[in-house]
Amino acid sequence: MSGYDPNRRPDYGRDYHDDWPDPEEIRYRQEVVYGRIASVVWFITFVILSIILLRVVMLMINANRENAFVSWVYSTSEFFVRPFLGITSDPTFNGFVFEINSLIAMLIYILLIYGILQLVKVVLDITMPVEP
Repeated sequence: MSGYDPNRRPDYGRDYHDDWPDPEEIRYRQEVVYGRIASVVWFITFVILSIILLRVVMLMINANRENAFVSWVYSTSEFFVRPFLGITSDPTFNGFVFEINSLIAMLIYILLIYGILQLVKVVLDITMPVEP
């Protein structure tokens, strides 16, 4: 029977729904993008926190400020620690300094980066699936 069949779809060579994006693939790509963004952001944060931690240790052991490496650590970390200087007074003992402000800065940076990454997760709509 070669007549008209109202239930038969015309053959266009492929299903016309094939060009619609698959929601699971979109979610997967968003998770990949988020994972890459998070990896880069956490790496940069780790480098900054490491420099601040070196500063704390060098101040604790009263490192020679005229040494090139020590001078570089102090000058580089100064940029990141400066907004937090003066929050508390730093205990000192015979030239040794325990810089609490740097530790506060490290904590604030960790919380800030975590918050930013959670915001990126919301913007990219990467949420945990809800069980029905």
